[in-house]
Amino acid sequence: MREAHIKESALRRLKSAGRFAARERMWTDVKAATGKSIWDGIAIGRLRWFQKREVQAQSISGLTPEEELERFEQARARAQAQLRSLHESAVGEVGEDNAAIFEIHQMMLEDLDYLESIENIIRTQEVNAEFAVATTADNFAEMFAAMDDAYMQGRAADVKDVSERVLDILMIAKYLERIGDHAVNIAQWVEYSLTGQHSED
Repeated sequence: MREAHIKESALRRLKSAGRFAARERMWTDVKAATGKSIWDGIAIGRLRWFQKREVQAQSISGLTPEEELERFEQARARAQAQLRSLHESAVGEVGEDNAAIFEIHQMMLEDLDYLESIENIIRTQEVNAEFAVATTADNFAEMFAAMDDAYMQGRAADVKDVSERVLDILMIAKYLERIGDHAVNIAQWVEYSLTGQHSED
């Protein structure tokens, strides 16, 4: 009986030690993540890690500087419309203070220095709008990050974020245009295979 009691006591100690080791491993495996807070509350749930992709902008353009500037203005207008909509939605969900980030992004898209940099790069280097936006974003982010003021340092991430929004719009528009061209080509090939003729249009 005493032997059984000793074995049971030993098993309890082993199980307790195992649970302690498991808890210790759990806490040593914890990783801390930092970022911008948009809500003061507490959330409990599964954490999903979003890895922001780097946009690689090519400089080659088959358009004139005026045409590239027009592409940029259209993308900028679309980005501003998106940000206005996001701001209106965020105000109702997280409050005016937390939604202010979308207003900051809108103001960046109206900043004269930012706009003049993009225009000058397009005109002087004869590159596409994507390259001019990406280059300006890098230059401005580097400038903000080098400042002593913590608030201005924080704008480095903002200028990258708003520029990436414009880049996404520019690239999506270009891809859709290419898809449209491919669709026309395919239709012409099908027509030729069926009739032996190409249409005038």
